[in-house]
Amino acid sequence: MKTLKTRQTNIELLRILAMLMVIILHYLGKGGFLTAESLKQQPLYALLETLCIVAVNVYVLISGYFLIQSEFSLKKLLRLWAQILFYSLLIPPVLSLFGVISFSDKTIYDFLFYIFPVFMEHYWFATTYLFLYLLAPFLNKGIKACTKKQLQFFLLLFVLIFSVSKSILPVKLAFDEAGYDIFWFITLYLTAAYIRLHGITFLQTKAKSMGLYVLATLTSIVVIVVLYFIKQRFGIMGDRTTMTWNYNHILVYLASIGLFTFFLQLPNFSGTVAKVILVISSTTFGVYLLHEHIEVRYIWMKGTMGTVLLVYILGIIVDLIRQGIFSFVEKRIFKGGNARNEAL
Repeated sequence: MKTLKTRQTNIELLRILAMLMVIILHYLGKGGFLTAESLKQQPLYALLETLCIVAVNVYVLISGYFLIQSEFSLKKLLRLWAQILFYSLLIPPVLSLFGVISFSDKTIYDFLFYIFPVFMEHYWFATTYLFLYLLAPFLNKGIKACTKKQLQFFLLLFVLIFSVSKSILPVKLAFDEAGYDIFWFITLYLTAAYIRLHGITFLQTKAKSMGLYVLATLTSIVVIVVLYFIKQRFGIMGDRTTMTWNYNHILVYLASIGLFTFFLQLPNFSGTVAKVILVISSTTFGVYLLHEHIEVRYIWMKGTMGTVLLVYILGIIVDLIRQGIFSFVEKRIFKGGNARNEAL
């Protein structure tokens, strides 16, 4: 598998696709389209959810793939924190100005979510990612000190504990957070580092990588159907019916690797197409911070699936404005700087 340089357009294209998948997941989940009644009326929602559930894993794989060969940057950490604060603090006043929310209805707890978005887990992904970024220098030293077999052992151990165990046991484990935790992010980081340093022999072609993604996705659908019939017939395992929609399920993990390695092997774009890809990919974290703000996340998904594209386009525009503001400020603080997002 070929080695890529930072900011490769094939991976940036995957970043764009993954954010589209994230918005679709939020549209389906928070829009109430994944209830039993909704799925009976429109089973296509289940397929769409299964196809897109790899999105978060893919984002972390992208980060780990590049961070394993990068140095820790305090400036980048502060830039990420500032970007999170930008959206967390400014969205409520804008919504209040247009009469969408009223501050008179808010409690101190609500304001804490605005002011301390990382510590309050306003955005769970942003909080977990920042902790992963802080751990990255230590993870990198440990990973690079390992032989290939040692890294294989530790990776297998993490996958067995945090993925395989929850995927095969009929009950929910006490430590299982469905992939919304730092331990799962570390597992994905180890996976990306292994791919970057050693590659995966049996995924050396695009056909095999895409085949893994498709096979794991189709198997997930089968598992959902089987568990649904078990629930209907015997009245058991109802809480496990949609477990293949957990980020740390083994089938989602494998599908994520398949899609990630597929894009790794795509050719890089050049010229105008490359420039457009890089501009859009630089806004993806901002798109996430906009549509997942605590005051926004349950109000935008009304309407058709076309809302997803509208949210994405609006998010791109807003973050380009944010980048302009940050660039202006950074030039005066650091005497030069680029405010483009490098988080995910």
